[in-house]
Amino acid sequence: AFSTMPGGPEYRDSASVLQSPDVIVQGGSLKTWAFSSPAVERVQVVLKTEGRPLDADVELWAGPDNTPHKMRVYVENGA
Repeated sequence: AFSTMPGGPEYRDSASVLQSPDVIVQGGSLKTWAFSSPAVERVQVVLKTEGRPLDADVELWAGPDNTPHKMRVYVENGA
């Protein structure tokens, strides 16, 4: 499951950490979010499983030219 920060359903313009509802994304699927406001300066993605291995590709496309920032995440115990 992963949660989004600013731009999610409960977005508040605040420096404090806020929690959006978890979104379950299961193996082999793709989930995207769009942030229409240029005021969004940061997002947080939380990846977790219930003790199972986690293997994920995360891409953040940012900036006026949609420059991709790619991350590969792998952990044995899902924590």
